[in-house]
Amino acid sequence: MVGEHAGDLLVEFVAAMKHGFGLEGILSTIHTYPTLGEANKFAAGVYKRSTATVGKLAVGKALK
Repeated sequence: MVGEHAGDLLVEFVAAMKHGFGLEGILSTIHTYPTLGEANKFAAGVYKRSTATVGKLAVGKALK
């Protein structure tokens, strides 16, 4: 991640990786709004939905 305030956005993901609370921890955290931190929650949700869809499609294809 590169750009203005990138460090502000990375802090939450670094903490999640270091302490093992992952995307679920980020998604279940109450974020102040409107702030850059809310972008982390949004990004985590988008990633989770995109990987869940891929997983469901893969399982569906495997069952055929």
